[in-house]
Amino acid sequence: ILGTAVSFLCLWPKKQTSPEAVTVIGGADGPTAIFIAGKTGEDHQTDWDALVSDTIFSENQGKHTGEECSGEGHLILQIEEDGEHTKLYVLTMYGEYQFQDGNFVKEAGTGVIPAVITCAKTKSGEYLAESCDVPEDGSGYVESIHRLFPENLWEICLSPTDQIRETLEAQERRYASDYLNTLGREAVI
Repeated sequence: ILGTAVSFLCLWPKKQTSPEAVTVIGGADGPTAIFIAGKTGEDHQTDWDALVSDTIFSENQGKHTGEECSGEGHLILQIEEDGEHTKLYVLTMYGEYQFQDGNFVKEAGTGVIPAVITCAKTKSGEYLAESCDVPEDGSGYVESIHRLFPENLWEICLSPTDQIRETLEAQERRYASDYLNTLGREAVI
């Protein structure tokens, strides 16, 4: 359930990925599968951070106001491999930035959101994000955390520390800072 094209996820490019890391397989009515992580380096380890980043951008596409620059932050808490599928348990944050009174501010986005990204391994060794599940809002939140995450992650998902929140905010703001640098502008973020 990914967006229609990884390359159009945000107005500002995210982490650079190699051409092998982004592959769109087309169908008659558009892409039918988007591979967003591949093998990297000589040891062929998967770039899980790129997969998570691309998934966050894809999942947030069109959900917010579509500001000038988008950014994300994430922390991979745990990876579980189960045969052909791999689950990534992550904490995420997403923001869209715009200029206001000379400042570059987060106008839309999320706070810390726990997520479970389920991936399938292809025959070529690449991974396809098949789903990204987040907890329910409101009264079903705690129960859905318990359903989606292993017990050892419940506490951090329910009450992320200030340090985690600050780390995700810093990662997200780095996109905004890089964007300002490309414009040759200075602004308070």
